[in-house]
Amino acid sequence: MIRHPFHPLFAKSFEVLKRRRVSGVDTLTLRHADHGTLTVPREWTDLADPDPLFELGQPAARLNPSLLLELAALLRRLDNHHANGA
Repeated sequence: MIRHPFHPLFAKSFEVLKRRRVSGVDTLTLRHADHGTLTVPREWTDLADPDPLFELGQPAARLNPSLLLELAALLRRLDNHHANGA
């Protein structure tokens, strides 16, 4: 079943035809009755590894503040790099 909340086929179930790793991401090839096959990351399905926070009865962390700060710093560095003509 597709579990990614923004996927157009959210909550639909499909037969798994193949499992493989593509560019470091576990993927599933699924059979779609109308469109043939589709490939999705395993993490977008109910076959994803269990969320450790959910297992502990905690809500899932949607945003990690420290990672957002790292992203903001990276974007500032990239902007400065671009502004300096490099």
